[in-house]
Amino acid sequence: MKYRKKPVVIEAFQMTRERREDNSEWPDWLNQAWNKDAGEGAVWINPDAIVAADCDLVCGTLEGVHRIDWDDFIIQGVQGEIYPCKPDIFAELYEPVAGFEDGITWTGDKSNWNEVFKFIHAEPTDLVSHACSVDYKTVIIITSRGELIVTIGEVLYKDSDGFFSVQTKEVTA
Repeated sequence: MKYRKKPVVIEAFQMTRERREDNSEWPDWLNQAWNKDAGEGAVWINPDAIVAADCDLVCGTLEGVHRIDWDDFIIQGVQGEIYPCKPDIFAELYEPVAGFEDGITWTGDKSNWNEVFKFIHAEPTDLVSHACSVDYKTVIIITSRGELIVTIGEVLYKDSDGFFSVQTKEVTA
């Protein structure tokens, strides 16, 4: 059986020499990873880095510790996990998302359904068939790229071409 990867929105930051020396451009999630103890979800200085020309950072992932090279992208995935990605692979797999800030959170309330429905049908849209919610727990959207399911707490985004993506909303205490 064949599978297609669901469209998701991730955050990424390209690590350069300049950005390593001056972290003022680092996103909050990367600063938080830097301030964690070494381990999964953290970024720290590689104690084995011996060549000054090498990037001296590593990050902890589910699969173990991964070295970050200059110009690698550090990605924060849909569940908050972080991992490095080589620039050529990043360019093949990802594209910028326009209007990312204009997403809408599905809360499961009937009043929220009206807002989500308007968001889905507003131009531009890749909507092919319809959008529905049977039980107010999920929203199902049928597009030219297939079926997209949005569950309570997830954020629905639409790029400038009308293509939809979903991201789990980060809950802060």
